[in-house]
Amino acid sequence: MAKRALIEIQDRQGVWIHFQIVANNTSSIEKALQTALQTPLASSAKKVRALEAGTNKVLKIENG
Repeated sequence: MAKRALIEIQDRQGVWIHFQIVANNTSSIEKALQTALQTPLASSAKKVRALEAGTNKVLKIENG
């Protein structure tokens, strides 16, 4: 398992935009996803995801 997770936000065209890198543990990912949902970029699509760094395996997707 990778030690880092990538947080991405989906824009209104459906393109995933990199937001930040966090530690790959549940609490860090949850906090980062909630923070990402509160950004202006997430205001239209209201969808964020966490990916495992290195493999790009989806760890979690949240809708706001």
